[in-house]
Amino acid sequence: MPRPSDVPCSRNYDCECYSMAMGGTICANSLISCLDLTSCNPDGVTCSQPNTICVTNTRCHRRVCYPIIMADSQTQCPPPERITTTETPLPPQCWNYTLNTDETRHVNSLSTPKCDPNEFPYSPKWVRFSGAAGTMMATSVVPPNRCGAYYTGYYTGSMPTQPGETVTGQVCYNWSTSTCYMSNMISVTNCKDFFVYALSKPPNCSGRYCTV
Repeated sequence: MPRPSDVPCSRNYDCECYSMAMGGTICANSLISCLDLTSCNPDGVTCSQPNTICVTNTRCHRRVCYPIIMADSQTQCPPPERITTTETPLPPQCWNYTLNTDETRHVNSLSTPKCDPNEFPYSPKWVRFSGAAGTMMATSVVPPNRCGAYYTGYYTGSMPTQPGETVTGQVCYNWSTSTCYMSNMISVTNCKDFFVYALSKPPNCSGRYCTV
């Protein structure tokens, strides 16, 4: 028994989409034997049998006159249900953020140490990294004295995978013999094409958020 294509023309899976000889397509119930279908007229377009229409039926290997009643959208082949998808609206921080392009923050930078607590307030602010700064916070241990810091900060939490999703995770600061000499919590939001970070003052003036 033939089955509809990957995109069915009807909720009834016994219905198939047939090409009409005169042009266009028709969705009709396929549960009819080829032996019960007469061939189209010699012109290959018309049918002499009343209430039929000439269609190309690959199962019958010929053009046949198909009963129009078998294509009734009410009793035979109701249209498929519409499938609609909606994207989750992005939160405000995905357009209301501070853009940071400071190249000294990049993990490859060996610049003179700076003091991040002078740049970030006690209350978190949303930051997007871009340009020479890289596009996101480092997610693996950064050697000390990189990215303009003695204590190099890197994100250890999970990243949000869905657009609009926000997660909270820990930032660790590498120093001396401890890869997490001190730490603080931040939030990260997936803005579909980039990430934004809710950053506040690091625990110490010598600590800095590093980027890649």
